[in-house]
Amino acid sequence: MIKVDLHVHSRYSPDASGTIPEILRYARSRQLDVIAITDHDTFEGSLAARKMRSENDVQVIPGIELTIPGGPYGTHLIALYVEDKLPYPNIIEAVRGIKQRGGVLVLPHPYRRGTGLLTNAREGLVSDEEVAFVLANADYIEGLNFNDTSENVARTLEFVAGSGRPMVSGTDAHVPPEIGVIYCEVESLDSLRNGTAAPSIVAHTRGEPPLSLDSLGQGLAGRREGGGGAMKTLRRAGNGIIDILPGMALRQALKRRLRRLLAGGSRRRLEEIARSQYRVRITKDERTRQIVLTKL
Repeated sequence: MIKVDLHVHSRYSPDASGTIPEILRYARSRQLDVIAITDHDTFEGSLAARKMRSENDVQVIPGIELTIPGGPYGTHLIALYVEDKLPYPNIIEAVRGIKQRGGVLVLPHPYRRGTGLLTNAREGLVSDEEVAFVLANADYIEGLNFNDTSENVARTLEFVAGSGRPMVSGTDAHVPPEIGVIYCEVESLDSLRNGTAAPSIVAHTRGEPPLSLDSLGQGLAGRREGGGGAMKTLRRAGNGIIDILPGMALRQALKRRLRRLLAGGSRRRLEEIARSQYRVRITKDERTRQIVLTKL
């Protein structure tokens, strides 16, 4: 089986801090075989990683996380195996562009407030037609996102169970220590690219995992509900101060530095979690359409 983290951000995303060497090093240390670098609205991180990687490094799938008009912060879609600029004036045209280029369409964190397709649809910010078009063309739904809340994780996995689409997972890593704390296992990259893979998900948890959808998100890597505790509070406070400074380039540089500093505080905890014996495998039973959680 091939281990792959399908949702990683690098410093080429304005809200992430990881350099390409750091990302490749963490991916190796977590014994991943493949990562997808999916920066916000740019291919630069993906291209840089594929140019920089050595024969001993993990493979890098080209990708991008698009921000499409619709919702207070735009609606997010992930395109894998595409390498050129996509036209995305609206959700339907973005999906058409991905599919015309032979790309793999992933619907990430569908219930996240602000950028999730299904939440934006529920609030009347995305049309039923757009939702139907995405779901008809999506190759995979991101059933587990490391940076989502328990409620969103549970709702998404329940939605995946009722849909006809296979699920994948991604850490949505914005700092390198998060990479590989959850990952997908697939038989081959060919099956992933063809949209025929039936991945299983492996997630490190903070201890004896409560095997229920409702509590899964809370158990992930020792995260507290709300996704961040003191670190999240510090990041928000720091970003609030940075946002009043003049100059976008300066603000982005300072935010990357802040994320790097805060990552140092969480690195030891994440490393301990990733070495722990407590893991859970998450699969979708295609016969019963149920999500099955199994302690490893």
